[in-house]
Amino acid sequence: MKVVIRKRALNAILSTAIYVESLNTQGSGDRWADKLKAVIISLARSKAKFAICKNQSLAKYKLRCYSYKDWIIAF
Repeated sequence: MKVVIRKRALNAILSTAIYVESLNTQGSGDRWADKLKAVIISLARSKAKFAICKNQSLAKYKLRCYSYKDWIIAF
């Protein structure tokens, strides 16, 4: 199994990790990013069927959505 995180998504993850770290203790951004990475990998391994996203801009590309805390992961 190979998980590919596109450049735009990676930039969003890195920016958010920097923001999380600015609000909390040193290393909290890295921990947050590691947890998100673990969720993404578990989704890739999952055999569950996910519904097509309700958001029209994502649905037109037939992307599937998963809600993780306050984030929407589209794949």
